[in-house]
Amino acid sequence: MGEPSGNLLYRFHSVEFKPRDCLINCNGETTVLDRHACSVFELLLARSGEIVSKDELIEAGWNGRIVHENSLAKAIGRIRQVLGDERDRLETVFGVGYQLQGEVEILSDTQPGCGESVARARRTLRSTVAANPIRYAAGAAVGLGTAILISLTIVRFDGVAAEQASASEADKLMELISQDLIDPADPYSSAPEPGLRKVVDQIAATMDERFADHPRSLVALHQSVSNGVSGWGEYDRAVAHLDAARDYAEGEFPPEAAEFARIDTSLCQQLRLSGAVVRASQVCKRAVKGARRHPELLAAAVVNLAKLDFEIGNYPTARNSLRGIIDAGDLSNPGQTADAWWFLALSERKLGNFEDSDTAFRRLVDLRDEQFGADHPLTAWARADYGDLLVDTGEFAAAEKELRTAQEIFTRSLGADHVETLSPQYSLALISSSRSDFAKARDGLVPILSRYRNALGADHFWTIYVTTELALVEAGMGNRTRAKALLGEARSFGAKRLASYPAKRAGFELRWAQAHLSLGELAAAEALLEQARSTIDSAFGRDHVWYQRVLCLEAKAMVARGRMEAGRTMAADCIDGLLAAKAPATYPPLIEAMRIARAR
Repeated sequence: MGEPSGNLLYRFHSVEFKPRDCLINCNGETTVLDRHACSVFELLLARSGEIVSKDELIEAGWNGRIVHENSLAKAIGRIRQVLGDERDRLETVFGVGYQLQGEVEILSDTQPGCGESVARARRTLRSTVAANPIRYAAGAAVGLGTAILISLTIVRFDGVAAEQASASEADKLMELISQDLIDPADPYSSAPEPGLRKVVDQIAATMDERFADHPRSLVALHQSVSNGVSGWGEYDRAVAHLDAARDYAEGEFPPEAAEFARIDTSLCQQLRLSGAVVRASQVCKRAVKGARRHPELLAAAVVNLAKLDFEIGNYPTARNSLRGIIDAGDLSNPGQTADAWWFLALSERKLGNFEDSDTAFRRLVDLRDEQFGADHPLTAWARADYGDLLVDTGEFAAAEKELRTAQEIFTRSLGADHVETLSPQYSLALISSSRSDFAKARDGLVPILSRYRNALGADHFWTIYVTTELALVEAGMGNRTRAKALLGEARSFGAKRLASYPAKRAGFELRWAQAHLSLGELAAAEALLEQARSTIDSAFGRDHVWYQRVLCLEAKAMVARGRMEAGRTMAADCIDGLLAAKAPATYPPLIEAMRIARAR
């Protein structure tokens, strides 16, 4: 069941599904499912009315590959999203699996359906598009009808033409499709064409079949599609295409070929973004090992491994690796250079080196502006993350300026609902929360949490961050029941995802402790602070700003217990530590500690 069935068409109430192409037509809207969700949906359709276990669905969707159970939950979420009015027919059987409720009709694909409409268009328009595919590529921003026209550039590989086409012809056509259709659909490209998105979906749905005799072309096509869908924020789908690229490459290239290092370097990045950090660790190290045979690829592989080290809380390792590669001048292009400065800035921030982080972020903003201009999404990311640093250090007015600029760029380039567009909105909500404007903060965080849960999963690091901050906001508003539920959710998912990453977990524990303090749950807060203190001491040492933040929160807990003198003493220790760590005067924990120390 891991590979979609051949000539079948499923009808399920108002939904038509063709598993060969992974096409779903629901109320006139045609959508392409990624191959994992496609295989999962087909199994559910084939066994409609039955409870299908999670293990069976994972086996169908991932062909025996070991994946986290949350990957299945994300696939189910994507299926529900495209089912429209029928979404409630896909039921969760808690602790067991899923069940599709309703009647399913299984037909041959000769019956009219979502795939047949495309086939009819191919037959009617073959000669027109084959004569001048570029003409149609240039005008591809007019919806599904034009998308079908553009997808017909692949039509030369129908029937007899496929048998006669040479490898050279296939490669030339692949290059045309990649450079003129797929690459411009990526909102991160130099000249994005958002209207090409459905074109890419159509190409992705049929390219494995149409280029079946040209697996080397499919290696490059899957990498190209991966770049495009990643730009839309569909990281799991990007991973699936890179997995497919690697599968094809294994039959075409020797093990030491550069192609594997190139694919693994990209796969390292996409796995990190999707939240699959365990697998990412293996792939990123494999990418660096493979790239050592190909020096022109090594810098990119090392930078992406450093990004993963940052993601899982290995901040000193990430900082040292990136500082070393920058100082050695080993970066071969502006994009790699900017990426290295980006994650160096992020790592310095986490290590409490605020001045060094500020310097690196300013360098990053300049590099992105020079590389892409002021309105590019990567320039927006530079400003958004610089804004985060300013939020962290309490420079709220300057932070707001950077964050609003970033959000405007993201909205124009990626769209208002893109997962990355929501990043500045999250940081702006933190500013509102810091100012005790909890209603405004909640209005900002609630839609982000909903979007992240659906797009990334409840256990993604980004989702856990938002869940934690919303718990703090609800506590600030006095909504104890809601705050406790959110905090419980954050801690539950966090405990699973962060068990192997104690340094990253310590940062979350500080926020969770603060939420428990806001709820008056002092014992729970103190237990978390004790854990965080030990972890931070071991990972970073007692001069780290996070260690001082533990002291600040412990001072607050002592005051809450009525131990005013002990609280003031602890707050004074926190102040001394923060000043020694060169925390700015605007740093919120420093301001809070001073308030406690002066209280009478």
